[in-house]
Amino acid sequence: MKWETEIIDIFADTVKTMCKGEVNQYYSRFKKEKLEEYIEKSAQKTASLFECALKSAVILADENYTEKMEEFAINFGLAFQIRDDLKNVLEQSKSPNISDVEDGIYNAPLILSDNLADGIEKTKVLLNNYVSCAKQCIEDLPDSVYKTALGGLLELVEDV
Repeated sequence: MKWETEIIDIFADTVKTMCKGEVNQYYSRFKKEKLEEYIEKSAQKTASLFECALKSAVILADENYTEKMEEFAINFGLAFQIRDDLKNVLEQSKSPNISDVEDGIYNAPLILSDNLADGIEKTKVLLNNYVSCAKQCIEDLPDSVYKTALGGLLELVEDV
């Protein structure tokens, strides 16, 4: 079947992209990278995975994958990663154990400010920006249980 090879190609490209993100993360350890580099790495490691899942589901449903779907997947994936990094920093401040920082992996709260409290607030703004962008991508979809589910998923991501 045509869709089988198409999905296998999508997964292969995604794994390649994710590995590139992991390698980039490894070589940027203990360096405070620019926000753009953090976003690119997060797009490679996380957003590409969500895009792969959505694209594969659309193919299996025999629908057309649109630019809005791609934008939704990328924005959702970035929001997911930013939320995860923010959550890790917040939990780390409550109970210090092994953390990304100790491993030399600096995430948004540390990249956005030298003051952790300020970095946390700026990261929340960044997170909400990606959630808002993802919401805009589904805004024009007809009302359905699927649109409602995507909206609910976005609410889970924005709640830190």
